[in-house]
Amino acid sequence: MKSTKIVSLLLAGALAAGALAGCSQPSSNGAEEQKSSASQEQVAQKSTAEQEAEQLLSDLSGSYQELFPVLFDKQYDQLWINDTASIVGEADAAASAEMLKGSVNGSIWGEEAIEAYGEEGGPFYCGWLEGLAELTIDGDAMEISGKDATGKELFSSTYHYSGMAGDLYVFESDEDEAGTYKYFAFLPDTPESTFHIEFRYGSDDADFGEWMAGDYAYWMAAGFPVDPTQQMIEDCIKLFCDENLAGEDE
Repeated sequence: MKSTKIVSLLLAGALAAGALAGCSQPSSNGAEEQKSSASQEQVAQKSTAEQEAEQLLSDLSGSYQELFPVLFDKQYDQLWINDTASIVGEADAAASAEMLKGSVNGSIWGEEAIEAYGEEGGPFYCGWLEGLAELTIDGDAMEISGKDATGKELFSSTYHYSGMAGDLYVFESDEDEAGTYKYFAFLPDTPESTFHIEFRYGSDDADFGEWMAGDYAYWMAAGFPVDPTQQMIEDCIKLFCDENLAGEDE
C-alpha cells in the first residue's frame, strides 16, 4: 500500500550576513530588526517538502503496533475472502487472499533477501526490527519514541526533516548517539488516509529510497494504531485488497 506524492523543492536565495554588514554599521536597534527579519525570511523560505514533512509527522501523531499480526488474525480470515471475492470472484477468492498475505509476509531482508530474490522480486518483510514493539509519534513536538514488548523504552528523541528518499520523508534524530533509531523515513500514509502507516528506520539513511537493493531491501515496516476500531480493521483489509487486486477481474 504505497502512496506516491510529487514533491517540488522551492529554491530560495538569501543575502550573506557579511555583505549586509559591509554596507553599513547598524545601530543595536537595527541589528535586532535585521535578526527578526532574517528569522521571518527563514521560515518563509522553508521548502514545500519540509512543510509537508512537518505536517505529515503531525498527522502521524499517535502510538502504533505492527500491522499485519492484527490483520492476519484468524478471526478476520473471512473478511479477506469476502473482499477478494468481490474483486476476483468466489472461485479465486481464497487463493487470492493467501497470495496477498504472502506478498507482505516475508521473513528475510537486506543482503539475504537480495541473494534469494535478486531482481525477480519476492515477498516483503513488514515486521519491525531490533525489538521495537510500540512506536509513538508526537508530531507537534517533532518527537519519536519506542518501546519493546515488555514496555521498556528503547529510545526517545526529537527529530528534524533531513530530506527525501524517493517517496519517503526522512527525519534525523537530534541526538548524537541515536544508533538504530538515528533516522526514520515515512511514506505519506496516515491513519486518516490509509488506516495504517509505512516506514523504515536505521542508523544510516543511504538506502532508504531503494525497494529491492541496499541494507533495507525487501523491508518496509507497517504500523497500525494500538487501539484500532473494528471498522478501521475492516477498512484496512478492504483497502489492501482493492489496491493490490485492481484489474485482476478484467
